[in-house]
Amino acid sequence: MKKIWSVFLVAAILAGCQQDNRTTDEKFIDALKKGLSDRWELADLDKDAEETTETFESYVNAELNQIKQYKDADFEDPDLQTAADAYIASLEHTLEITPTLDKDSNKFYELYSPVYSERGEALLQINEISPLEMANQEDQKELEELLDDAEITKAATDLASQIDFKVVKEDSDEDMGWYSADLEAKVKNDTRYTFDYFNVTANIIDADGTVITQGYTSVNAWKPDQTQTFKLYSDKKFNNVELAKVDYMIADNGFIGEVYFK
Repeated sequence: MKKIWSVFLVAAILAGCQQDNRTTDEKFIDALKKGLSDRWELADLDKDAEETTETFESYVNAELNQIKQYKDADFEDPDLQTAADAYIASLEHTLEITPTLDKDSNKFYELYSPVYSERGEALLQINEISPLEMANQEDQKELEELLDDAEITKAATDLASQIDFKVVKEDSDEDMGWYSADLEAKVKNDTRYTFDYFNVTANIIDADGTVITQGYTSVNAWKPDQTQTFKLYSDKKFNNVELAKVDYMIADNGFIGEVYFK
């Protein structure tokens, strides 16, 4: 009888030792790191191959398979829950557009640009709440590069969102059938980056919501705290102007990026 109770006691002790006492927050962070590591391992195996819908989906699923169970989970930290849900949503959104990659790679990366920005911003928020430390130096370097990329992209996106074109000069002659308008947007660089160039492509839209033409404007050597003026011209009457894309280069490290707007 004593032997039987001894067996039960040992089994109970072993079961207690194997119990996972991590919080949901901690489990998610560990799963996130595992997913990132799995993704990078797959990408490294395919580094010499052309990206296809199948390979890109495998990278995304490597992450999702680790963290999808935490979607709408009950976190202790509500801010971490919000960031986790945003990160998972960005991966799910990526899977929605990956079929485009095999059909039209340029269109895919245009669609992927804002989703990539969403993923990066969510990862920045997660890392701010719970700093991520990867299991090895190689993965840690990948993480730091991803976070740096995300920080630059967020800074450029936030800066672009401040570009609001206003008409500074307008003239027309209905009898002759011509029209002209000069538009400007003055923006202060409130980031810590110097942009070697900052190019803006804008949609010029009529009252029906139709893009009637596109305008292009650029500034160079845009330093922190410096205000630059973006200028557009339209020879067609319009209702409003919306950003279509910005592309830029960081002067210090040569990082080149682009952001497409919905």
